[in-house]
Amino acid sequence: MLPVAEEIESAVAAPPGFINFTLSNQWLNRQVDRIIGDGESFGNNDIGQGKSVQVEFVSINPTGPLHVGHGRGAILGSTLVNILSASGYKVEREYYFNDAGNQMDISGVLFMPAICNRSV
Repeated sequence: MLPVAEEIESAVAAPPGFINFTLSNQWLNRQVDRIIGDGESFGNNDIGQGKSVQVEFVSINPTGPLHVGHGRGAILGSTLVNILSASGYKVEREYYFNDAGNQMDISGVLFMPAICNRSV
C-alpha cells in the first residue's frame, strides 16, 4: 500500500506491471500559482552547492549522414546542463565535434588544394 500524499488523487495498477498515478487537481492548481509567483526562478535550488561538473555531449561525424540522433543528443545534453545549472552546480559543457580519424584525413586531402588555391 502506498502512503497517502496530497499530490496523488489515485494510484491504479495496470498490466503488465505499471502503476498509473493521477495528480490531485488542488495540488496542480497550487503549482500553477507557485510557477507564476516564482517566475524565471521556478525550480531553482542549491543542491549542487557550487560543485563543478562537466557534461560532454554530441559528437557529429562531419563526413557521414546527419540523423535525428544528433539533434536528440544536443537537446538532451543542453537540457541536462540547464537542469544542473538551475540546481546550483557550476557546469562546464563540452560539445564534441568529431574532427579526427581516417575520414577527416581523406577529406583534408580532397579539399586542401581548393583551400590553398583560393584568393583571400
